[in-house]
Amino acid sequence: MPFCASLGSARRNTTMRSTLVLLAPALVLMLATRSASAQPLVDERAGTLRVCARGPAAALASAERRRGDAAVDAASVLGNPELVFEHERAVTQPAESQTLVGLEVTLGLGGAWFLLQDAAAARREAAFAQADATLFDEALAFRRAFVVAAASRARLAVAAAQQRSHEDVATSLARLETGGEGSGYDLARQNAEVRRHRARVGALEARLAAAVALVRGHLEDEQAGLAPADLDDLAGAHAIGAPAADARRGTAPRVRSLEAEARAAAIEGEAAERRWAPDVRLLVGYRALTGGAYGDDMGHGIALRVALPITFFDHGQGETAEAEARREGALAAASYLRRAATTEAEAARAELSRLQPSAADLGAAADGATSLEADARRLYAADELSIAELIDAFRTGEEVRLERIDVAEARALARLALMRAEGTQFDAALDRACGGVSP
Repeated sequence: MPFCASLGSARRNTTMRSTLVLLAPALVLMLATRSASAQPLVDERAGTLRVCARGPAAALASAERRRGDAAVDAASVLGNPELVFEHERAVTQPAESQTLVGLEVTLGLGGAWFLLQDAAAARREAAFAQADATLFDEALAFRRAFVVAAASRARLAVAAAQQRSHEDVATSLARLETGGEGSGYDLARQNAEVRRHRARVGALEARLAAAVALVRGHLEDEQAGLAPADLDDLAGAHAIGAPAADARRGTAPRVRSLEAEARAAAIEGEAAERRWAPDVRLLVGYRALTGGAYGDDMGHGIALRVALPITFFDHGQGETAEAEARREGALAAASYLRRAATTEAEAARAELSRLQPSAADLGAAADGATSLEADARRLYAADELSIAELIDAFRTGEEVRLERIDVAEARALARLALMRAEGTQFDAALDRACGGVSP
């Protein structure tokens, strides 16, 4: 027999029943942001488009594209000709002098200049792919932060509602104890639970504040308000698309950048091999002679000079070896990323397929927990449960709801991992804005 039954008062049972049976979990508003009334709330999709359109990641992507364009411009520039001026004069008799004025140009007979333009075009492609990878990574980082914030907010809502229920029970027990109809032990035990649970709510509030700060950091807006989000919608179990073919996975931004780097290195290696054909330096100019055999008269003529480097020692073998090493390294890195992406995609899909039944089970368990809490209140009011059993019923209901949130968050994060592995966000508009590959 519970301790409170020793009071043996019918009035006590009647009063507790009328008070506790009417208790219901309070609805808890989401954590308000300082600017919620000042500007529209940011949802996940709008925030993703925003971080891809402006901010540090967008600026970095723009700089990477400019770097690629600059490489093409630099490779297309012809070398400058040299203006040559020479004057010689004898200091002994007979007095004699000669003057040479001309232009010297380098003739790239091996065709390396054209190959280096092709290499620059490949490096431009690599830079643009790297810019896409920068935006893609930032988009997924923002979406991950948003999921964590949404899950933190949902956990706080559950805990805060449960805290309100604990406090309502404690208030009712305090009234009964003051009127001499309640148990002092039950009140002390419930007050201890209220204090313990309040600390848990505080920890969840701190976690939510950190998560919201991270989202605002991605948005570069300390006042941004976050729109309410359904974790099941963020998980998007029915919008993950079919498994990607290897060809599409191979066009993921970072893989595409590495493959373009490999092509550029291969072309640079081919250009280096053209060093067998030397770059001829040709000078054509005007030459004037005075004195000597001509007396005071001046002789005029044309000067022609050809310099032909002998490529016996250095014929580009060093540059060729370095270019080949860069090519092999880029291809190996791309192959590694493709294999890793295949493994990660399979793991993410396996996790999603197994979490879906768990989500359904926990949804049913959460509905049952609500009924369990109502029955526990009724039975406690009827003096058929102890305070410990009532608290245990509350804890069970709260844990079930929190586990449901945990599973929903895990599903949403697994879906983001699948996006990263397959190089797409399963949204054509987001892929266009953030460098992904449309499924």
